[in-house]
Amino acid sequence: MNNGIDFLGIEATYVTSPTIFATHNFFLKHAPPHIVSCDPSGKQIDKVECDIVGEFYSYIEQDGMYFVQAGEKTVLMIDDVGNMDNLSILASVRGRQIVSLHRCSEPGYLFFVSRDINGNIQITKYSYKSRKRILQTNFWKANQCDVLVNDNDLFVIIDNSRVICLGVKDLKQKTTQIAHSKFNPGSAICNSGFVYSSDNCLHILSGQKSQAFEVPECELSGVGPINRDTLFLLGDNNQSIYRYNIKKHILHWKLEFPEAIKQAVIWIIQTPEKSTPMLTCRTESAVFHINIKLNRIVHTSTSLGVYDIRAADGYLIMNTVVAHSYIFPAIGEKGD
Repeated sequence: MNNGIDFLGIEATYVTSPTIFATHNFFLKHAPPHIVSCDPSGKQIDKVECDIVGEFYSYIEQDGMYFVQAGEKTVLMIDDVGNMDNLSILASVRGRQIVSLHRCSEPGYLFFVSRDINGNIQITKYSYKSRKRILQTNFWKANQCDVLVNDNDLFVIIDNSRVICLGVKDLKQKTTQIAHSKFNPGSAICNSGFVYSSDNCLHILSGQKSQAFEVPECELSGVGPINRDTLFLLGDNNQSIYRYNIKKHILHWKLEFPEAIKQAVIWIIQTPEKSTPMLTCRTESAVFHINIKLNRIVHTSTSLGVYDIRAADGYLIMNTVVAHSYIFPAIGEKGD
């Protein structure tokens, strides 16, 4: 399966189908009308029939299992060797689609967001052991909805203008935060709470407390991925990315790009000798790979036709316009 591409000293697994997820033992590819799990050599492990994948994709790791959203109604429960089971969460509910999956700090449960034909969204707490919906919120009218979860709280961001905080245990509403102006795209969870940006400030919401921090010399346009205390911020209409320490509120560096950043993900190059955290950013015409420790771009991909990047279980997946994929590092060669 390896095609000899050398990427920062590691090889890639090359897959002639769109790839939606990868782990050390297997990867998932979309082979309509099925999702297929394959071992590192490309041999099929399992397959299930699914609806159209399209833009509907999210995954979580929970209780030693993987849960992958692979369509409007398809949620797969996968063990650590690639055996799959379709949970059929909304199979009996007409006119509803799954928007995203989210982990729960309570064993045996997960959360999913669904949308009805009128555009209303709802949060459901689901037991994957009993295959039952346990709790549901009321519906909210929303054109756009993002959800972030920590151990105790579930934050629902509606139309980039309102944040509703719910309790993880009972889904009861704790607080509602309405912004004076719309949030910039993107948000994150840190040890201090929920993080978003608006009015060129960084805001942290924790319980009833809300704090705002100015970021000097930064024209904020969004919040990117976070790794422990390192938060990446987007600026200058997404043509710049900043490394920011969310704990000390210190801006470390800025990198500028020729085009607006469309996606940014964090992943790890893991070898027996060391681990190297990477930030990969995709623009319209290129993919830039940034060594976070060195604070610089160390590789640029311009000729692969990449339209989507994903970080999954420490791997980087790059899907191309010709429906092929590159997975870094090569499946089965990730260091222990």
